[in-house]
Amino acid sequence: MSRRTFSILLVFTLFVASSLACSGGRLRINRAEPTPTPRAVAVSEQSAQEAQQAVATAVAGGTLRLTEAQFTSLIAGQLTQDIPVSDVTVWFDPGVITVGGVLAEGAVPMVSGPLTIKGTLAAENGVVTFDITEAVINGMFMPGAATNAIERQVNEALATGDLGTRVRSITINQGEIVIEQE
Repeated sequence: MSRRTFSILLVFTLFVASSLACSGGRLRINRAEPTPTPRAVAVSEQSAQEAQQAVATAVAGGTLRLTEAQFTSLIAGQLTQDIPVSDVTVWFDPGVITVGGVLAEGAVPMVSGPLTIKGTLAAENGVVTFDITEAVINGMFMPGAATNAIERQVNEALATGDLGTRVRSITINQGEIVIEQE
């Protein structure tokens, strides 16, 4: 597993967040049921360093294993002012990845506030694929057309991105993600 592989996964997470930000303002949105506050994920320089070490170790061993804190800390260190989403946090529950954050006011006309995207990741023919199961922004469900567009863009980026390796499997456990290369 190369650093490029991890970089693509990092870009994927940021792309999902920014795609949601760019899609929300011109779409009809339905009210979502209140969702429970996700568990806290501590962001730290130590966790970011542990994530970088895990990526380096995966190059030799073929398996990358990251906790929510490691993944989120690494992303927090990579965010730029060009991305209209702050406080990005990633949660791993069995089979599900959840990306949350706060969409900046003015980034999308008439839409700002907390956002959450839930979905699944899989490896198909060596390529990572993403399937959105739910997208909510400021308490409103994103309609299917918006989530389909985001999903399509993410999957195109994952399919055409140069990972430098083929992915055999992705397993999302409680609090961690495990990526095995072919």
